[in-house]
Amino acid sequence: MITRRCKTLLSHSLKNRLIYNHLQNPQLSFLHSLLFSTKPQKTPKKSTITSDYFVQKYQFSYEIATKAASLLTRLKTPEKCVAVLSFFKEIGFSKMDLQNLVKNNSGRSLLCADVKTLKPKIKIFQDLSFSHSDIAFIVCENTWVLLDISKNRIFTSLLVLKNILGSVDVVVKLLKTSAWFIKHDLKKNMLPNIQFLLSCGIHLDQLNNHIFNFPRLLLHKPDKLRKFVVNVDEMKFNRESKLYLYAITCVASMNEVTWKEKLELVRSLGFTQDQIFQMFQRAPSAFAVSRWKIKDVVQIISGSGMYDSSDIVRHPGVLTCSVEKKLKPRLQVLDILKNRNLIKKSPGFSVLFLLNDEKFKERFVIPYLDELGDV
Repeated sequence: MITRRCKTLLSHSLKNRLIYNHLQNPQLSFLHSLLFSTKPQKTPKKSTITSDYFVQKYQFSYEIATKAASLLTRLKTPEKCVAVLSFFKEIGFSKMDLQNLVKNNSGRSLLCADVKTLKPKIKIFQDLSFSHSDIAFIVCENTWVLLDISKNRIFTSLLVLKNILGSVDVVVKLLKTSAWFIKHDLKKNMLPNIQFLLSCGIHLDQLNNHIFNFPRLLLHKPDKLRKFVVNVDEMKFNRESKLYLYAITCVASMNEVTWKEKLELVRSLGFTQDQIFQMFQRAPSAFAVSRWKIKDVVQIISGSGMYDSSDIVRHPGVLTCSVEKKLKPRLQVLDILKNRNLIKKSPGFSVLFLLNDEKFKERFVIPYLDELGDV
């Protein structure tokens, strides 16, 4: 009882002292209001939208509708999310598209954006005649296009791609696999690179086809691309060859140091400079494999006793073959057949790597199953 009275007196005393100090020093008023104010504190407005709303309006599954409703409860401005979903539905996004946005983290970030910033960017796609389904695919798979890329960059990139590739359909095909073209300054890199390669004798149709398999080639800095071309020309490569662009792509796949080290390795394996030129001219892709693989292939073929380095010069594509899965087992089979006089001589070198597995088995395994055993 005495303790309770002491607490009451202490509380009144503290309150009176704060009131007095407030009169003497108004700067303490905030402390008084904090300790003794009876006004309820404002809390963020909670979303009242339930999962049923998303089921009825968007035909979401119950699971996705629950996630959407849960997302709204965590937002300061849940109406933004509703506005974005409504906007996407209006412009042709399917139920599946909208559900994917709710399911994925990147999609949920997009749903939290201001619809006012999204509409002008979407309009660019619409004005360039992108279909609703194409826009939905590009946006749902690459939400950063609307979140991180400026309206001007989107417009410029799409316009450049359309002018180069010739139609929106082809642009869509490219963006479905390589949407990151949009984020690059294509006027700074891609256009100068195309103009330079055209001056080297490469046709635009070839470039347009090449871009789908090797999209990053045209996005190198122009000075780097010119250096790649210099390296290819130093290999005595004919610019009129259909493989010229592939040769440039091969060199562009590695840095300058790696390229020089790879050439030095091939020389150290006993190939002359002219032989190296011939190999590169016949199969540029052979020089795109690792140095260790080149060394392994050359050593296993040269050590087979059936073939030598001259065969590799004539058929450099063999350097791209798997040692463990193709070359080693086939050489082992051929060696057994030859040693047991089941074949008179080593078959042509192309058999070693050009025949598919079924054809190789038909010719060199199935007829000799008893002799080969478990090989």
